[in-house]
Amino acid sequence: MFSNGYRVNYFITIIIIERLITRVFTMRIVLIFSTLLLSLFSHQRVHSLKDDELPKEILDRFILGQEEFDDFEKDVGLPGQDLVLLMGSSKAKEDFFSDHASEFVDLTPKAKILPHLVLNTRTKTQFLDFSIVNEEIESAQRIPRIYFTRKIVNLVSAVKLLLLVDFPSFDKQIDAFLEKAAESIKDAKKFLGSIGLIVTQVQNEQQIQQVKDHLKNLLDSPKRSDKFASIIDALHVEYEGKDDWNRLGFVESPYGSSLESYKMKDLERMIYETIHFASLDGNDFL
Repeated sequence: MFSNGYRVNYFITIIIIERLITRVFTMRIVLIFSTLLLSLFSHQRVHSLKDDELPKEILDRFILGQEEFDDFEKDVGLPGQDLVLLMGSSKAKEDFFSDHASEFVDLTPKAKILPHLVLNTRTKTQFLDFSIVNEEIESAQRIPRIYFTRKIVNLVSAVKLLLLVDFPSFDKQIDAFLEKAAESIKDAKKFLGSIGLIVTQVQNEQQIQQVKDHLKNLLDSPKRSDKFASIIDALHVEYEGKDDWNRLGFVESPYGSSLESYKMKDLERMIYETIHFASLDGNDFL
């Protein structure tokens, strides 16, 4: 069955499952649980688990996820490649891909458990739907998704991290969103040159300035953590006495926009040139 070490992890995992089933998940609890799962399954495949070791609904999702992951490794594969990780709401990600829809191809269109991997056919850059924030996802779906997302990320050698939020939700969500992003990175300093923030559904220059002003105000918040502040600091540099938000990009609103074309070029420059890939190891994300 299990060695003493695995037996400890097994009972800890079962206790956490029982608690999670009876209350709403928080990101922190789910992240801790996924770490325990990685430890529990590190030397055995999901297929080898018995029916009494995990609640059946979650076990079924893990088995499906393992089948999808096996197909992923066979048909797509990623060993040694670079990957852009997307963290944000489903709506903001949809806006991002719709902006140049003809250039993007979903490499995992049939995935139900695995996160979607999308290829930009022009730049040959691959984007992984790394994390969904500010949305309720049932526990039986979220737990296996986190586990297999980490397995995919562990296949690559280097990553960039793009944070995405839509402008209509920006004021209400950005504070909590940046805190969650900071919590998910073990060593924020390692990735400060590899993080960018993209705001979608932007209509004009006034809204862009509102975003910048809000980010500046967050730096003065007494509740901010050091990692939180570091992420905001990483989004801009001072140049000739002025702030240059060179790691902040914008996607225009599909319902009408007065943004100049150079803003769109700034977005591409930020993604593909300004932020760079950081080398990755298995413990970089919590």
